[in-house]
Amino acid sequence: MKSNTTKNLIIITGSTCNGKTYMADKLSRILNINTIHTDLFYSPEGKEHPKSTVGIEDEGKIQYIQSQRKLLKRNTILEGAQLGNSKELEIWVKYLQADGLVIIFEAVHPKVLEYLIEKYDKQTDRDWCINYYRGLKDMQPDKVVSSTNEILNFLKERKWITTSTKTT
Repeated sequence: MKSNTTKNLIIITGSTCNGKTYMADKLSRILNINTIHTDLFYSPEGKEHPKSTVGIEDEGKIQYIQSQRKLLKRNTILEGAQLGNSKELEIWVKYLQADGLVIIFEAVHPKVLEYLIEKYDKQTDRDWCINYYRGLKDMQPDKVVSSTNEILNFLKERKWITTSTKTT
């Protein structure tokens, strides 16, 4: 890691129903670090979806991202499907003012199709979710993962965290 004033990001991206939020929340508890859930901007619960396009800067997006700066610490998790797009990730990094290392994980859960069937009644909705992510993703992650332990092991190998970190 860089100095204590540097702001590093752990990115967790992937299509819906792959466990991004679960992994981010678990990792956040284990490492005692904050998580910024980008889905709260793109899919605000009970609110109208923003008129924003992935990979394009707009005033509403910039204001929202800047409002999340208070959550940024030495190490912070940034989680959401849209972060699989390099331009969108650049926008988040820029307006969060994260100046450190960025490591990208893509969540791919082996039971994603089962979870999609549980979450979405219609095949057209399931297809839309899968195709949405495929359409916006334009970069390769540092590691494809299916569990929080895989993320922790990767971070330990690269000395982002110490081996004494509990994984329970």
